[in-house]
Amino acid sequence: MVESTKKAKEFCSLDQRKSALEGELPKKDYLIDFMCQNAETLFQPKTIKKSDDWLACHEEKGQTFQGFKDSKTRNKTSKERNTIYLYIVDEMIDDDFKQMLLAYCKAFYHGMQVNLMEPKIQGDFMGRHQIPSRINQYTGMIQYDAGAILTKTIPMIPKSAYCMLTVTLQDLYPRPSWNFVFGLANLQERTGVFSFVRYDPLFQGIETPDRDKILKRNACGVMVHEIGHMFGIKHCTYYECTMNGSNSYEESTRAIRFLCPVCTKKLKLAIGFDTKERLVKLKEACEIIGFSENVEFYNNLLLQFESKQV
Repeated sequence: MVESTKKAKEFCSLDQRKSALEGELPKKDYLIDFMCQNAETLFQPKTIKKSDDWLACHEEKGQTFQGFKDSKTRNKTSKERNTIYLYIVDEMIDDDFKQMLLAYCKAFYHGMQVNLMEPKIQGDFMGRHQIPSRINQYTGMIQYDAGAILTKTIPMIPKSAYCMLTVTLQDLYPRPSWNFVFGLANLQERTGVFSFVRYDPLFQGIETPDRDKILKRNACGVMVHEIGHMFGIKHCTYYECTMNGSNSYEESTRAIRFLCPVCTKKLKLAIGFDTKERLVKLKEACEIIGFSENVEFYNNLLLQFESKQV
């Protein structure tokens, strides 16, 4: 186990990171080339900072770009299946929060359609669909079986859906032996679920004037992380990235909320977006939501790229 230190150890070697970036896209992309060529200065290598971090507790082999490209199991977009659906099942999630999730998802997955869905009958989604539940032994609060939610939502997936993500305020667990899970996705069935209840500082017993900002940042992060899995992108082990695994509120809250060059390249292959246009849209969405650190990152990245093109 790795204990918290001032200088955490890099999880992968420089050669492993370089190898992860190798492989050709169908068409030349100068911005992604720039990101890959300057990956060591623009991005931070992935490190394990504490003994309970995800990579200290879970064995991850890593997924290179070429490994993603060669995968026979990843779902591919098509004209018939080109829409990401956010299925909002809690009435407690207000319209402003819904619109924030929608705007961020549209920018992050630029090139895909993104629509909101809600139950036809308002009320207790978990109760109506008889989702198995339990009382968490540590919090004393009710939790719902995330896998059962995925199973129940499979028949609800619209024909135009590339994937459907169920959004809830209820706490989740993936199997009896686990304490909780932030989110869960089923690649083959194109379904996912995530809860942002544990991203609320108040759930953690933390009172802070930044509660709203922290909750929004974490909720958007886990949303796009789970959707990333449905594109076939596995946990990132190369750089600090929104596709890194997370084991706790603390680890998730300190996480980077943008894609590293390895995962950006994978998503480019999956969707085929204009990379510069995507970054501009993300910067604009982050400005509106108030994610200042992301705005600064996207600004600096675009400015450095433009200066190299002159």
